[in-house]
Amino acid sequence: MSDPDRLGVWYEHRLVGELWRDPLGRIGFHYDPSWISSGGFAVSRSLPLAGRTFTPG
Repeated sequence: MSDPDRLGVWYEHRLVGELWRDPLGRIGFHYDPSWISSGGFAVSRSLPLAGRTFTPG
């Protein structure tokens, strides 16, 4: 069953990462490790390619 508070981000059949919403409705993001290790690119200047979770601020 899918989680309505999570959304996979895809590029050409490859999983880039996941957007998620916390209980307050704020959005966070993290890159999939395989996207990083296979030479993927950053999806935004505010989301540089990194192996960390970008938490809602």
